[in-house]
Amino acid sequence: MKVVNHRFALGSAILAFIVLSGCKGRAPGSQTGVEGSHARTSAPHVFNGTARQLRKSEMSEAEIKYGIAPVPSNAVTYQPDVIIVGGGPDVIRSQSDSGFIWTIDASAPHADELKEGNVLFLTNRAVGRILALQRKGDALIVAVGPVDLTEIVSEAHIHIPETPIDLNEAIPYTLSEVPGQQIHVADNTHASDGSVVPAIYQPQARTFGALSNAHFLPASEQTNVSNQVKFKVTPTANGSGVGMQIASDGGGLTLSAAVLVHMTKPTVRLDLDIAHGLNTVVLELGGAAGLTWKFNAGSKDQVGALVDANDLLVPDTDFVMNLIKDAATAALPISATFRQRMSVKTALGVRKSTLSATGDYSFKGSFRVGYQNGSWIADAPSNFSANKSLVESTDGNSVAITGIDLGHVLTLIAGVGVAGFTAGPYVSFYSALGVARNTDIGMLPCNSATLKVDVGGGAGYAIPRSITQAINYILKLFGSKKQIAGYGGVAIAKPTTLINTTGNRGGCRPIS
Repeated sequence: MKVVNHRFALGSAILAFIVLSGCKGRAPGSQTGVEGSHARTSAPHVFNGTARQLRKSEMSEAEIKYGIAPVPSNAVTYQPDVIIVGGGPDVIRSQSDSGFIWTIDASAPHADELKEGNVLFLTNRAVGRILALQRKGDALIVAVGPVDLTEIVSEAHIHIPETPIDLNEAIPYTLSEVPGQQIHVADNTHASDGSVVPAIYQPQARTFGALSNAHFLPASEQTNVSNQVKFKVTPTANGSGVGMQIASDGGGLTLSAAVLVHMTKPTVRLDLDIAHGLNTVVLELGGAAGLTWKFNAGSKDQVGALVDANDLLVPDTDFVMNLIKDAATAALPISATFRQRMSVKTALGVRKSTLSATGDYSFKGSFRVGYQNGSWIADAPSNFSANKSLVESTDGNSVAITGIDLGHVLTLIAGVGVAGFTAGPYVSFYSALGVARNTDIGMLPCNSATLKVDVGGGAGYAIPRSITQAINYILKLFGSKKQIAGYGGVAIAKPTTLINTTGNRGGCRPIS
């Protein structure tokens, strides 16, 4: 697997230099870090027993940037090596653009107790196993790695009933130096390296199959410029739902694609019981109402060039909502985080090929993952129906078989942490489509489209291999002998298939 976004290698070295120099990194969502010491302005929130989502207007600027501080109580028992640093987000000076290096005020309460191997718990975002620690003047620079919820608390009982969430109030967190935003996948390899949980791309629609080379130039005369295809990735979350768009106009491939998981009055429900291990988990996302896919792809007039994409696209932005209810959620402030991935594979390797389609579907119910009595289950919505069929809307023009595979995973994680380090139960909605169109020469066109939709989930954390390797490289430059593993405490529910269907239209045999 090759990381196309080569700037991270340079960016990580620069980041390491910044850390070693004691300079301030840029905070997500801001132009400059929060400089210097300042009085606490993020007062503890009032918990009256009514579960709700914290609105941005209720949060301080520091809380919006860096998260909600834990308020210890006897409702939650922390593990012995957890250090609760006082001051919460107000003592944070900056967060690195990679997400896992924090600069904090060295005079913050209990900051002097921090040491490598402990778990730092400053906010529900600034949390993790301390991998490296340096003091620079009046600041502490702390590099943290992932931890599972059971490494933070030995006992916690959190019950958040069905609670409305407002996607317009979701906080976008962008970490521009997270590596692997575009991972180029070599031929005949899967888009996932098997370690990307909960952001795994799992289902695969049956695709365009073996492509005819009858209208391609001989391989000796072709120049493969597929690695020149660069994508712009735009994730979205609003009153309509959660989704993402991609666009490329480089390397001879023009492609725009968009996916949206529609949500009507979305809700979150969480039951989490930890008592010297994970006992019971139920995480449910309600209000999901439909799915829309659309794409338009084409190859430019490039003589002698083979242009196709085979990439895993990772947005650098998550959408986060903070949930509160009682003393337990104050001591372990849970956030609900939406995270996405998209895979794309095209077969348009002839001049001036085009292919487009739109699919729109509706369903009723909720996405639910649960763990009870030592086993996992995943439940999916029902009453899946097509408002607009992919196969009926497929259009294009080519002198050879053309095809495209697109896959998307939307994951809701209830837990603590940042970026790939977020740990907790999660539920994932997978959708994958494969669309093909036969040659327009000598036969009636034949459209073929497959759609596969799954629901899965689990608990724990896991990080894509590219991110794990890049972080370990930074830690080495940082002077740490610690290395992080790509996963921990991961338990996975067997996915439940909501739909797996193939349709054909036209005057030729289906493509197999």
